[in-house]
Amino acid sequence: MIARQLSVLLLATSALATPLHRRDAGTVLSELHGIGTDINALSTTLDSFDGTLTGAVTVQYAEIALENGLNQAITDVVASNTYATGDSASVTTSLVGLEPEIVGILGKLVDQKPGFTSAGVVSIVLADLHSLQNLTNKLSTEAQVKVTTADKATIASEIAEIDVAYFNAIASFS
Repeated sequence: MIARQLSVLLLATSALATPLHRRDAGTVLSELHGIGTDINALSTTLDSFDGTLTGAVTVQYAEIALENGLNQAITDVVASNTYATGDSASVTTSLVGLEPEIVGILGKLVDQKPGFTSAGVVSIVLADLHSLQNLTNKLSTEAQVKVTTADKATIASEIAEIDVAYFNAIASFS
């Protein structure tokens, strides 16, 4: 019995001591491309949202996919080494390129508020907006740690613009 507990303890300790697999900029760029795809899918879903509960569930699934993509990108950025100048520029360009898409879906969410109201899911949309903002900010913060100083300033400037759009969307659902 004691030997079994000791072996479980040793296995758990060795698992915790296993180094984190490092990701490279290519992996992060792939995840950022996936986020763009998730944003486009959410945008398309919002375009066809009909104000019903079934439609709201479809929007929710698309939003969850976006959250999952953001979480994976955050994990990959955290597991990356600091980027060399070229990789830093590529990651920054990709992140900055998401800004108009993010602002666009936030605008569509606000435009669809009457439908979400009739479906009775305004509080869920509000919670999703808070979650997406937190994940977007976390991705920005983690990326700023890995990029060059100049690129850090660019990302910080873009996230400030995105935060204004989130603030406005959250205010309209509050």
